[in-house]
Amino acid sequence: MLIVLSIPAWADEHPTYESLLDTLSKSADCRPADHVDLTIFTCDKDQSLWYVTKPGHPAHPGVIKRYVVQDAQGAVSIAERGWSFASDASQPAFKTFLAQIQALDAQMKDVIAAQHGGPPIIDPTVRIYGNWQPQPGDSEAVMSLTRRYFALVDGARYEDSYALLDEIGRASCRERV
Repeated sequence: MLIVLSIPAWADEHPTYESLLDTLSKSADCRPADHVDLTIFTCDKDQSLWYVTKPGHPAHPGVIKRYVVQDAQGAVSIAERGWSFASDASQPAFKTFLAQIQALDAQMKDVIAAQHGGPPIIDPTVRIYGNWQPQPGDSEAVMSLTRRYFALVDGARYEDSYALLDEIGRASCRERV
């Protein structure tokens, strides 16, 4: 099953994992950086980063593009586009991977806003469904775990970062029981 998320302008295209990887590999504008379970291509011309999973990555085969966009008022932000070429059973892993990239972009947006003296812009389209309500200390716990997770990823400690996600998932399941 193919899942395409974001940017509808590409909706009429039907790339494959191999065609995306081949195009990126052959582009003189894009530089690859190999990691344990993914390759990140940095493409200067369109100011994009492409995350291409390798076998062993939970979201493989999948590709995520992060790129700079500018709206009509001149505001600059980051957008994401994702392609998953995995089976239906593997879609939750891809959605988690995409959500991690989106969280990184949201964190970067907050940091940039704070550096320029303004409050972070809160996306009004983000909704939490269900009857869950945050408890005192939840925000601090989320920020602490997020910093810890990205520090592990930035330090190329992928097994530790996946273990942290697994630990968080098990704790979340225990809380629901």
